[in-house]
Amino acid sequence: MRIIVLALAGVLVLSGCSAKSGAEGGAEARSDEINDSQIAQTQAVNAWDAVAALRPEWLQSTDRTGAFRPVVYVDGERVGNVEQLRSVQAGRVMRIRFMSPYEGQRRYGRDHSGGVFWVTLIR
Repeated sequence: MRIIVLALAGVLVLSGCSAKSGAEGGAEARSDEINDSQIAQTQAVNAWDAVAALRPEWLQSTDRTGAFRPVVYVDGERVGNVEQLRSVQAGRVMRIRFMSPYEGQRRYGRDHSGGVFWVTLIR
């Protein structure tokens, strides 16, 4: 019985190592990030549209009070609330990363209880 369990565990480990991700260039896709090649495959006009198409669950994040209050940063500068994603052209976005409310508060303080959208633009 023990040999069968070990053999099955070995098969599972090996099959997991050989699985390819859907990201281009062999890079692993991250669930907390959207990149420019993913955005290009959508009909997104702005960053909000890209998020809505690719990770709609991010637009439903709420803080402990049940309010939807993510903070948006563009190239490291705090620009405001989630509505600011509508003012960022999709074609200018290199990467959008979403940090959970827990991670947002841990990194940036209590006023980030709805999470953080971190947008990096193409230079």
